[in-house]
Amino acid sequence: MSFENRHKNQSHPLQSFINIATASTHSTKLCAIRENLKVQRMAYLECLLFVVGLTICSGRVTGPPQNDRSGKHGTIAFSVGLTSTLHMSYSETIIYDKVFSNFGDGYSVDTGEFTAPDTGVYVFHAHAYNSNQDRAMWIELIKNIDSLVSVSGYNSHSTAGNTVIVSLHKGETVAVRARPGQEFTLFGKSDQVYTTFSGYRIGEIPYSDPAAGFLGVGR
Repeated sequence: MSFENRHKNQSHPLQSFINIATASTHSTKLCAIRENLKVQRMAYLECLLFVVGLTICSGRVTGPPQNDRSGKHGTIAFSVGLTSTLHMSYSETIIYDKVFSNFGDGYSVDTGEFTAPDTGVYVFHAHAYNSNQDRAMWIELIKNIDSLVSVSGYNSHSTAGNTVIVSLHKGETVAVRARPGQEFTLFGKSDQVYTTFSGYRIGEIPYSDPAAGFLGVGR
C-alpha cells in the first residue's frame, strides 16, 4: 500500500478532536433547548394557574350558557296573558291568569309578580289592550317599588307595549301595575289574548354595568 493510501485511511488526530468538539457542542445546544422548553412550560402553567385563580376568586367561573350562574334553575323564562276583561285602579297589580310558560317558577299566579330565582340580566315585555271609551289605559313595569317603563293607550281598541332590559338580584321582583290615579279596563278573552307579560334571563351582570352593585350584583 502506498504512503498516500495509508494517509487517506488514517484519521488525523486534529480532525478527530474537531469531530468530538462539534458533537459535544451539538449535545450542549440540545440540552439547552430542552431546558428552555421546560422553563417555558413551567411559566405557561404558572400563568394558567394564576388566571384560573383570579377567575375563581372573582366569582366569574363560566360554563355552558344554560347553567351560567343559574344554579339548579337552568333556563329562567316566563310568559303569561290575560284571558278575561279586567278593571284596574289605584296601582293594582295585574294578575295574569293564563300561563304559557314558567321555567324556573319565577312567576306567581297568586300575586302577579315575577321573583328572580337568580341574579342576572333580564328582559321584560309588557303589552296591553285598552277596552275603554274616552279613557286612557296606563300601566307600568315595576321593579320592587320603582317604575321602570310605562305602557299607555287612549280610547277603545288601542294597544301598546314596551320592553326593558334590567339587572336583578336574586329575590327582587318585577310586576305590571296600574299607574297611580288611573282607572281603566283591559280587554281579554280566552281566544283573544292581547294583554301579556313576559321575561327571561339572558346572562350574568357585566362588571361594567353602571346599574349593578359591587362585583356585578344588581340592586
